[in-house]
Amino acid sequence: MLHTVLDGHGPAGAAAVGLAVVAIECLGAAFATARPGMLSAAAAALLLGAGYGLCLVVGLEEVQRLADPDELGAVVALFYSLAYAGLVVPYLVALAAPSTGNANALLGVAGAVVLTLVGVLVGERRRALRNPA
Repeated sequence: MLHTVLDGHGPAGAAAVGLAVVAIECLGAAFATARPGMLSAAAAALLLGAGYGLCLVVGLEEVQRLADPDELGAVVALFYSLAYAGLVVPYLVALAAPSTGNANALLGVAGAVVLTLVGVLVGERRRALRNPA
């Protein structure tokens, strides 16, 4: 499984890596909008793709681990629906950009990702305290 390859700390560790990459990408994208250029745009796009891919794979692994076999198809469909709902974020950034600027809107997204990352790490810590290995 991907999370075992990444760090051996379970799904939360792999999710944390994916979220950290997405947060870094948002900072890279903010930099790319402040200093437009092919290199900065390409770097930001590569990081976003890597972070999104990591989060998607980790999420699917977690769905497979948690779902009852009889409900796996429905749960995977729900997961994909929620995952693809995230594609609205660039639209929301574009809506916010006229009043905040592109860089600030992307910094706001980075902040939301960091808060999500903190939530994942806190949740994993609580789970580990309840279920010591």
